[in-house]
Amino acid sequence: MLAPTTPTIYHGDEDSMKFIKYVTQCKRFCAEAALPPSAQIPRCADYLQGKAYKYYSTMVAMDEDKLTLTGFFQGLYNYCFPPDFHLKQRRKLETLMQGSMTVKEFAAELNLLYRIVGASTPEQRVDRLWNGLHSELQTALWKEGLDYRQSTWDEV
Repeated sequence: MLAPTTPTIYHGDEDSMKFIKYVTQCKRFCAEAALPPSAQIPRCADYLQGKAYKYYSTMVAMDEDKLTLTGFFQGLYNYCFPPDFHLKQRRKLETLMQGSMTVKEFAAELNLLYRIVGASTPEQRVDRLWNGLHSELQTALWKEGLDYRQSTWDEV
């Protein structure tokens, strides 16, 4: 049997990719190690340093039994990122265009922003993808019989 894959240390950087990587790795670690809920937060905290560990030691450690793993991650995010970070990411999402990115790169950037911003419908995501693409690509999609109001993300 393989040992659980340990998460990369998270220092509390205001870097959404590092934060998402830490959260994803912690969830996988907890699942692979079959940790009971009561052991998940302290084990994930073993992979925190700097500002992130300060959050755990000052805000969580004494009351960790009152938090879920999801609540822990939300609190960590709120502690490490500035209050307007979420708003700035939403604005970036609303104005992001394909520019020099490939379609795959553009779609990946949108997915990252949607993961940070949260609540959205599949229809909103398709609309944003479609309307952020170069106009010649939009025309080609129309010619293929696709429609941003009815097509799926994968179809686009």
